Amino acid sequence: VGLSEPDCGSADGLTANVTPAGRGDAFVYLNGPVPFDSGSYVCVAQGGSNSTFQALVTMPKPVPRDQQGVVLGTWTEDGRERMAITAAMNANQFQFQVLFPGILSWLTRGVHLGTERNYYSVQVDDVFLADDRWQCKDPAACTDPARTILMKPEDVDELIKWQDRNNMQLELAFNAGGCKYPTEAGQPALCEALTKNWSAFSWVNHTYDHPNLDQVVEGEDPPLRESIAGQIQLNIEFAKTYSNPRHFSAKELVTGQHSGLKRVPLKEDKGLDDDNEFLIKTLDSQKISWISSDNSRDSEQHAIGEGTKTVPRYPMNIFYNVERMSEETDQYNWAYTSADDGGKGVCQPNCIPKLNLTDGFQTYIVPTEARTALQHVLANSPRPHYVHQPNLTGDRIIYPVLDAILSKYNLVFASNAELLHPNMSEFGEELQNQKQWGKLSGVRATVAAGKLTITGSVSANVPLTLPSTAQNTGSLKPYAGSLTGWCAPGELEKIQL
Repeated sequence: VGLSEPDCGSADGLTANVTPAGRGDAFVYLNGPVPFDSGSYVCVAQGGSNSTFQALVTMPKPVPRDQQGVVLGTWTEDGRERMAITAAMNANQFQFQVLFPGILSWLTRGVHLGTERNYYSVQVDDVFLADDRWQCKDPAACTDPARTILMKPEDVDELIKWQDRNNMQLELAFNAGGCKYPTEAGQPALCEALTKNWSAFSWVNHTYDHPNLDQVVEGEDPPLRESIAGQIQLNIEFAKTYSNPRHFSAKELVTGQHSGLKRVPLKEDKGLDDDNEFLIKTLDSQKISWISSDNSRDSEQHAIGEGTKTVPRYPMNIFYNVERMSEETDQYNWAYTSADDGGKGVCQPNCIPKLNLTDGFQTYIVPTEARTALQHVLANSPRPHYVHQPNLTGDRIIYPVLDAILSKYNLVFASNAELLHPNMSEFGEELQNQKQWGKLSGVRATVAAGKLTITGSVSANVPLTLPSTAQNTGSLKPYAGSLTGWCAPGELEKIQL
């Protein structure tokens, strides 16, 4: 390659930088800085004798760290352009997820089957209802005597401000029964604050009263509120009394605890072998298109009944029954530390050291949960995340996590690769496209004389990425410096490269 003898070592805590040449070509979707995960190993070299070598990504040498060198670059030899990468990376590391689209774009000259998007949407469950408070294992962690947790009107104001500040709407999964049949002292005031600002939010049907549908067996003619159909209908009717939400669709549904759906059992409980037949009948009669499932227990989209498909959601480790940083830390310790440290011990042999109640949330939980979410974001995974309404009150513990995710993303990615926030229906359609495409075999794409040709039996929409200069690209849209998306088979023959 013509580079100097490299200096090799750990890249923990180091940040690479995409050069102007890299940002002007394959890495046009990046701002420049690329932080490396812990556990990274690199060999950093200086420029050498090869006049054709072009540095695309540089970073400080492991020793001494005050000198910059190359970890990724290209050179020309015998009429071929080649790429050298001197960092060891795996598919789960942040730097690989960030750099891979550019490597693929360079390799294919921007023309390949496949599409790339960075998605991050968050749904907030149990809106209008109170949740039971976590009973702390360490009494010092829980200082509020109230048995339940419910948002307050001032939390609604803060949510609106956060959404406006970050240009991101959270989707509120609501249970209108909390407004019509209040059991908590603060519910009427909360209902007034949220419904008064109905148009500021996106909304998702979470059933009227949040019943568990795992074992529901309906009689001949159950009262409306006690039927599955009534739980769906009453919530829809409530939503229709308010106008112009950011998004609301009667075709979307989130059941309480994802109940009524088959799911893989966890260590501490049992899953369902199949979907509840009464739920299936109701989904068909109500013409529900999309129903959420828990990605940790049912990660692939599957059909339910005649016209409904699941949309798996990622659960965030911000627990449903906490509003304080100390409460979250106490429950985190219970879940992820050994029995010797006071935890339940199911994490062994991969337990973490016990976190300090004072700063464990900020120093460990926030960066850990932000990193996990960003792995999903950068894995081209069209699935929403979800939290619960207690996380928006008290210490409002979801915001530090969201802020950490957004700030790191915006630091690394350019404005042409904005973080996308699809609604539930859009996620469902993307998953459906991916699944239908994945069933095909024997499909081949070729490029000759500026024309794209796909052969084989193409009975599904085709995921396609093209240079921004391509013409007649139909439904493809600009993203990350390319034109990308899903093409109907009939659109392909019109494309000009």
